Amino acid sequence: MAWEITNDLFLLENQLPWCVLDRLFNLTQSNAERRSLLNLLSSFPLYVLRTRDDHQIQYKHLLDCLLTSFAETYTVTQADHLSFLKVDPIPSVTELLKVGVRFQTRYEENSLNVTFRDGVMTIPRTKVSEITECIFVNLVAFEHCDPSKVHKITSYLKLLKDLINTTKDVDFLKQREILAMSLSSETIASVFNRVYNDAYDYVFLYTDLYDEVNAYYRRRRNRWRYILKHDYFNNPWTSLSVIAATLILLFTLLQTTYSILSYHRPPSPTC
Repeated sequence: MAWEITNDLFLLENQLPWCVLDRLFNLTQSNAERRSLLNLLSSFPLYVLRTRDDHQIQYKHLLDCLLTSFAETYTVTQADHLSFLKVDPIPSVTELLKVGVRFQTRYEENSLNVTFRDGVMTIPRTKVSEITECIFVNLVAFEHCDPSKVHKITSYLKLLKDLINTTKDVDFLKQREILAMSLSSETIASVFNRVYNDAYDYVFLYTDLYDEVNAYYRRRRNRWRYILKHDYFNNPWTSLSVIAATLILLFTLLQTTYSILSYHRPPSPTC
């Protein structure tokens, strides 16, 4: 029942003004033990809701509180804020692994702080449950309905949609503890494709990250280095075979060179 109630409470069409909810909640409390509405929300089975008992923040409603808990610590640069350009999608996790991109998880409160540096993409740990799709769909709808909101969640979901293309991508992210989930890999892969369906980013947060990842992916030397390491130096026996073949090739080349030089410069006759 907790999941059902949570789904209903965070539907965009079910939102009530925060001041109304706060007044109703206060009427249910006794003087002996008083809690704030934010304290109550922290006990919801959302995993992603990290509220702060800060009365200085003026929330519009429950969905606004959830969106703020997601995105309040992620700062948008001025260049990104004014950028209305369409960016080329980045390859999926499986494709990025083929050029040697490594993935690391970061345990922090803000799921949006995804970084890429020197071939390493660091993604904060994200928990995915039965209500994740409903929550994300309503957050995206709220961002597009409220002109004051920057499309932070929409940008984040586009990033996950590009990275997750098949169940192999999900399995790898789960193995790296980037995704913590209670659903099957097939369900997760379809969820992140559905939540971003028909959405449009007027402001995209990860423009610089996309440019860096695509530039890294297009460098041929990264692909060659990965193939050499993965196919020829993944265990001691193949490494020894490659070294032996290289030595044989080198000796053959030296012998051929010596034979050519001997043919053009025959030895001088002895007296």
